[in-house]
Amino acid sequence: MNCVYSKIIYTGESVVNKGYLLFAGQKIAGISKSKKGVLQGRFDALTPAFIDPHSHIGMCRSGEPVAESEGNENMNSILALSDALDSVQMDDAAFQDAIEMGVLYSCVVPGSGNIISGLSAVIRNYAKNSTDALVARSGIKAALGYNPMSTQQW
Repeated sequence: MNCVYSKIIYTGESVVNKGYLLFAGQKIAGISKSKKGVLQGRFDALTPAFIDPHSHIGMCRSGEPVAESEGNENMNSILALSDALDSVQMDDAAFQDAIEMGVLYSCVVPGSGNIISGLSAVIRNYAKNSTDALVARSGIKAALGYNPMSTQQW
């Protein structure tokens, strides 16, 4: 048996602090609070992470009025310099829901209704603030079809 130590292990159902992920060959055999077998490595966090590839999490906040969301910019249909990260609020209750379901990373994109609406960002859903959340930039968001057409009243 081999194991790896982690400060935090997200299982998708619970969080284990200071534990060992156990392996039997290439398969996960379990989680233990004590070392069993040969230690193969140490990590800050382990997870069966899922990545939401298109999200407005933290921008359209869970339980708040749509009119208060920052998912769209009503000023113009093309806003190439806006930044999704500027609108992400890490205290959105949706982050905790996502984490509990194993979605630990999201690609947040601005402006569902804008044709071009700025910089997207891959973020950690478990960070304390948006600066710490940023993993990488993922390009500029663009949309054609229904979403921009549905916002003609702007």
